Amino acid sequence: MAQDDIRSIQRIYEEQCPAWREAVRKLAEDIAARLENDGIRAHLRWRIKELDSLIDRMRGKEVVNDLLGLRIVVPFQEDVDAAVGTLQRGWDALDVERKADGLSFREFGYDSVHVVLAADDLVAGRLPRNCRHVFEVQVRTTLQDAWAEVEHELVYKSPLQIPRES
Repeated sequence: MAQDDIRSIQRIYEEQCPAWREAVRKLAEDIAARLENDGIRAHLRWRIKELDSLIDRMRGKEVVNDLLGLRIVVPFQEDVDAAVGTLQRGWDALDVERKADGLSFREFGYDSVHVVLAADDLVAGRLPRNCRHVFEVQVRTTLQDAWAEVEHELVYKSPLQIPRES
């Protein structure tokens, strides 16, 4: 990726970040209210992808669905399904991916449901190229969230080489 491309991404990022922050904050408030109305206890976190991470993804010419992301953490597995239903009733869900679908009953690994929601009317302003007008919402249980945090530290941040096989 050329330096001019990186500077262009950085310029758009810095100009648009306040609008993106406001959009994801409002979406989180709306989701929290809908979950509460449906009787689902949940903790929500939101974020805007860090600039360095965004540039790394774009170097790989990947389509970016998670420039703006939210995480819903619920107590139990049945709450995951209920929360996904709440999302599907409230927004246009473009994709629902259950990350553990490929695991057998004997395997343990990363588990989360990732829901990609259309956001054309929610995200004002420009996006860097390869970024879609969508939000990615991860829905998982408290235990799945703890496992994902530990695994992320071990796999992505540790100087140790961890085998990637199941």
